[in-house]
Amino acid sequence: MICFNQNLESIARTILSAQSTADELSSANDILMAENMLSALNQQPMSAEQYFELHQKAVKLNQTLRQKYPLINELQSVANRLGEMSPNRNNYAPNKADDIQHHLRMDVRGILTTVLIKHKVVEEVKDVLEDV
Repeated sequence: MICFNQNLESIARTILSAQSTADELSSANDILMAENMLSALNQQPMSAEQYFELHQKAVKLNQTLRQKYPLINELQSVANRLGEMSPNRNNYAPNKADDIQHHLRMDVRGILTTVLIKHKVVEEVKDVLEDV
């Protein structure tokens, strides 16, 4: 199974915690918005109408983040390619409700990857992924 390297995630979050530049502050806020949306989507109980409204906001946030951080789509592409080659590949197929959550988690990882590349911790998108 292809996963985001946890050590690199920790390094990126440490960089962002300093928030020494406007870009870092913006990235930290974007991650916070995505993580808050993920948390909200998992809250129970929720009416179908509430979930629909929240889901629409999540889709819009996902679109906004993918426009702002082009590396998110590249990360998703690389992860998909590596996942297809992985001997540890699982056959999990997300349902519609899981789909937006998967995209938001990928958004967070794409933002973290952007930070790592910008700070020259890694050179390429594939460097943040590992096969476990």
